[in-house]
Formats: sequence, C-alpha cells, structure tokens
Amino acid sequence: MPNFSLGAARIRYFGLVAALIFAIIIAIAITTGAFVLSFSVLRDLAIQGSMPPKWAWIFPAIVDGAILGSTVSAVLLSKISGSDDGKGFFVMLLVAVVSISVIGNAYHAYKASKEAARKVAAGIDPGFIPLDPRAAAVIAVVAPVLVLAFTHGMGILIKAIGNALSRLPGGGERGHPSARTSTPATVSAAQRIQRPPPARMLR
Repeated sequence: MPNFSLGAARIRYFGLVAALIFAIIIAIAITTGAFVLSFSVLRDLAIQGSMPPKWAWIFPAIVDGAILGSTVSAVLLSKISGSDDGKGFFVMLLVAVVSISVIGNAYHAYKASKEAARKVAAGIDPGFIPLDPRAAAVIAVVAPVLVLAFTHGMGILIKAIGNALSRLPGGGERGHPSARTSTPATVSAAQRIQRPPPARMLR
C-alpha cells in the first residue's frame, strides 16, 4: 500500500528546494543590480570626500564586498547548528554595510535631483524631468533594502528545508548512534547469555 504521508513530505521538501533555488537566482540578480548601481554612486561620494580619484573605486569595492561576504556567511551559518553567535555577527555586519549603502545612495540621489531642479529653474535642460528630491532618495534605496530582505528570506527557506528533511523517515536520525538498532548477531548473543543452561540427564 503506498505511503501517502511519505510522498507528501517528499513533495514538500523538493518544493522548498525549488523555491530556494528560485529565490537565490532572484537574490543574485538583485544583488548584482544593486552593486552596479551603487558602485558608481559610492565612488562619486568617495571623490567628493576628498579621496584620490584613482583610488576612489576601493571604497565601493569594500562596501559591496562586505555586503556579499556577510550575505553568504549569514546564509551558510543559518544551517549550521551551534552557530547562532556567528550568524548574528554577520547579520549585524550586513545591516551596517547595507545602511552605509542606503544612506550613500539616498544622499547622492537627493543631491543630484536638487541640482537637476536648479538647472531647470535656470533654463538649462538636463535632458530629463527631475523628480522631487525625496522621491529620488526613496527610489535609490530600493535595491539595497531588497538585498537585505532577500538575505533574510533565504535564511528562512533554508531552515524550512532542514525542518522538512528532518520529517522524512530517517531524515533526522540517519546515521545517529542512538537511532541504530541492535544487529541480529548482538541479539542472538544476548539471548545465549540469558538462556538457562540445559538440565543434566539423570543416569
């Protein structure tokens, strides 16, 4: 008779794996787009902060590299038992560097929008219709915030996959010493020890 509960558990497990793969692909695309958009912005801010132009690329490389490293570390540690402290550290690091990216992108967009509005007021055509500076700042922070959100979402999916795998028959106890049953040789040896000796025949 087919085991419907086992089939449902397997379907749920592979469905979560497919969802995780899809989320990782989206997160990689969003993260790549956020890196491309923020790199030039942070480099421009570094130049405005009196950094040498030839070395200004190092600042966005450090910020974006820290985002990438802390993202990968937080996702990996979410599945390793006993690593809550390490995961918490990388999550805090991720929040900090994403905050730097968010503040930098928002400030740059706000300042650029005000400069474009000033040109329009002076009769200079900037080639586009500038947004309100506050709206431009909000748009600029969408990508970094989505990077942080998708990182948290991937951690949730990884935990869900672990829970689904542990509910499969033998999934959480496979290879565990306490789950091993006695072998037939061990059972027969125990029976021989407990079996009373045969009675002697009287002559």
